[in-house]
Amino acid sequence: MQRSIRWFWQRAERKLYDEPKLLVDRGYAVAEPGATGKRPRTVYRITPQGRVALQRWLDTEASAPVFEVESLLRVFFAECGTADQLRTTIDRIARQAEADRLALQRTAETRSTDDPMVERREPVNALSIRLVGDLHETIGNWATWAAEITRDWESTIDPPWRGEDVFGPRASSSDD
Repeated sequence: MQRSIRWFWQRAERKLYDEPKLLVDRGYAVAEPGATGKRPRTVYRITPQGRVALQRWLDTEASAPVFEVESLLRVFFAECGTADQLRTTIDRIARQAEADRLALQRTAETRSTDDPMVERREPVNALSIRLVGDLHETIGNWATWAAEITRDWESTIDPPWRGEDVFGPRASSSDD
């Protein structure tokens, strides 16, 4: 989990461990008891029925992305606080984005050469890693921009900037 889907599918870890049991109940996986040292563990393996179900699922429409960032909620309600609180939140967003981007980079650079499954998956893993890394970079870029915009704000209630050009300069189109 720490090296894979936690970067883009952040569910409660306990709930994630319940899912394989549901797959076993449906006949999509089998559970085999094992151990890691003295610690018991269960190894789940996909069944032929599970592979068919997985292939069918890959053809279905995915739900829209969910973007949940508590810090951004704090930015959204910043008029209830001070400009310093807003700038602190923006700084924290920047630091967290950079820390996450670096942690993801370290994870991507730490390859397991003794696991043929990981090596085989490397090209598709890279696709996911690239998007998540780009998202963290974008968040960092946003924080740099927001820090510049809010640098001289004395208040969040009546700031000097009114939100003009929030999406940057518009590209001209033939319809203009």
